[in-house]
Amino acid sequence: MSKKYKIPVILYESEEQALPYIEIEDQDEMPPTLFIQEYKHTGEFEPGAGGEEQPIVDINMHMYVDMDFLKNKVTPELYDTIRVMIGLKPVNEARVEGQKILDKVYNNVNEQMGATLSNKEKIKEEVAKRFNEKLTGKFYKEESPEVSNNEENNELIGDLSSDEEE
Repeated sequence: MSKKYKIPVILYESEEQALPYIEIEDQDEMPPTLFIQEYKHTGEFEPGAGGEEQPIVDINMHMYVDMDFLKNKVTPELYDTIRVMIGLKPVNEARVEGQKILDKVYNNVNEQMGATLSNKEKIKEEVAKRFNEKLTGKFYKEESPEVSNNEENNELIGDLSSDEEE
């Protein structure tokens, strides 16, 4: 006896979101197949029940199979054959090509992160340099390298000392 699945409702996030989704409740499972009717407009019209023109459409039924479900039901060789028949690459080839794409993405992200970190280091160095220049200017006279004994520097030394005690 075949398993019964709840009739799925196909939804879209928005009109711009082209990827549909199906909400599945906790106790339910995704159906392994979906049947979707195609209504193809022929460009022709016929009179409707009230005499108004109605478009003529050709109706075709399509069935879509969950590839994960299929992978678990057939041999790996047959699965690869089916993938190739529908325009995909065999699994191992697709994995290799997918890994190459991921490697490029990771390299780009790492390069960008490295550039960002490098910029942060440059900024930290510049801030430290400016801070040291200001600090040096507070402790030393500009004319000579000797320590100044003026009140402003003594006040700053006292502030720094009290910071260290905390």
